[in-house]
Amino acid sequence: MTTLTRQDLNFGQVVADVLSEFLEVAIHLILYVREVYPTGIFQKRKKYNVPVQMSCHPELNQYIQDTLHCIKPLLEKNDVEKVVVVILDKEHRPWRGSSLRSPSRLCSPSAPIPFSTTWSSFCAPSF
Repeated sequence: MTTLTRQDLNFGQVVADVLSEFLEVAIHLILYVREVYPTGIFQKRKKYNVPVQMSCHPELNQYIQDTLHCIKPLLEKNDVEKVVVVILDKEHRPWRGSSLRSPSRLCSPSAPIPFSTTWSSFCAPSF
């Protein structure tokens, strides 16, 4: 059995892994709360010891995973200031959006570990 030491860990990669998992949960929650998809495709699961609604639709889950896979290298290099989820209507116009912003440098070993976030939302006019 191999034991990892602190020197073996890549801080940026560890932070990127944790943030990717957090973003996955946040995206599922946004889609559920905004009622973008029928509530029947969501199941209650526990993440961080908290019940959350997560999609059980394979294509949607794959899309979310593919998107996070693209973001992860940027998280590792600390090149992400915020992640914005924009929901489009049938004509591909922005309908609703949510953003997760980090005012601090997350992947720096000297960065404060408590992740300070601000959530903001906007709604396009009803159609």
